[in-house]
Amino acid sequence: MIKRTKLDYKKVFAFIFIIFISLSGYSQSRETVRKQKKSEQATIDQKRDYQKARKKTIKHRQSIQTKDVQKRMKASKKEADKYNKSFAHKKGILNRKKKRK
Repeated sequence: MIKRTKLDYKKVFAFIFIIFISLSGYSQSRETVRKQKKSEQATIDQKRDYQKARKKTIKHRQSIQTKDVQKRMKASKKEADKYNKSFAHKKGILNRKKKRK
């Protein structure tokens, strides 16, 4: 039979205390989590603003053209979208299924 002493309990308590302290040091504080979320949101906002500005410039470029040129641009865009959509489906880009492991 193993005889337990106060020394054994002190060692176990010290060991658990050291592990608890070391693990709590690895967790992130609330401030760092908030800063990280804020920076992620800023990048998302920046991308969204870029897309809005891009669409606005495309509309402006088309609006300054003559009516005849606008019709040709519209037809060209429609044909390109049709081609790109069919190409993506042929390559299986849009309708890929996840493979099971």
